[in-house]
Amino acid sequence: GAYVGEGFGKKLANKTFDEQVEAFNEFHSQAQNPESSSYDPYFRCRYVMDFEKRQIRKADYLEESECIRQIQQDKYEIELDEILTECYGMNYKEYIELPVSQRPLISLCKGSNENKTNNFPDNPSNNNGNSNENAKSNEVEQHAEFQQQQTEHKAVEERKKAIQRIETAKINNYAFDETTLSDNQKSILDDVVLILNKYSDVIVLIIGHTCEIGGENINFKKGLKRAEIGKEYLVRKGISADRISVDSKGETQPLVTNTSSDNRKQNRRIEFVIE
Repeated sequence: GAYVGEGFGKKLANKTFDEQVEAFNEFHSQAQNPESSSYDPYFRCRYVMDFEKRQIRKADYLEESECIRQIQQDKYEIELDEILTECYGMNYKEYIELPVSQRPLISLCKGSNENKTNNFPDNPSNNNGNSNENAKSNEVEQHAEFQQQQTEHKAVEERKKAIQRIETAKINNYAFDETTLSDNQKSILDDVVLILNKYSDVIVLIIGHTCEIGGENINFKKGLKRAEIGKEYLVRKGISADRISVDSKGETQPLVTNTSSDNRKQNRRIEFVIE
């Protein structure tokens, strides 16, 4: 049988265990829906499914206490998540992953959530009982420092992504013995130009490659010619020649095996390395 409260127990009277499970799950679903007349946020604390004993029973004191504590923590996190999203563009998980010294001050977040901010532990007014000018000034300074750190972090991440775009760019599909650039290949180089213009300290190495057709010495020269033409294009677009060096690997580093015409086109390429 089921050891539960009177009201819920009546609903389960004379039901098989499988029927009890189904009823429990249905009632649990209704209890968790704020729009339901059966709404009870603590329902999952009041009752538990004991599959080992094949019964529904009341949660014991420790289970209920821990469950209620978790529900209160969930509510806290949801409210804090809303405030952080509105004011700082981050969620609660991102907030707690920051070092304590870098966390934004919730008490500085005003507006629709102003009265909520008084409930959170990092509000200095909850710790010292006053809002003196020194405390306010310190808050503003910490907030400004946090904003600066966030800006710098964002800039570093953007730079990483930009450099990655250069290093993953490949200009391939050259016809056999071809070294000039097609319009499509130029568009890839144009993207490289934009990044190099934005990050003027970046130095790039262009490496030319070939397929296996031809002698090793010829292929080295052909790969070098492709790299040099790539450099010339970047220089014409305004990038300083001092920031670009060239090299050739000839036929020695194929991307794919040279077993078909399409594969050989992939191997005839230039690539970029940030130095």
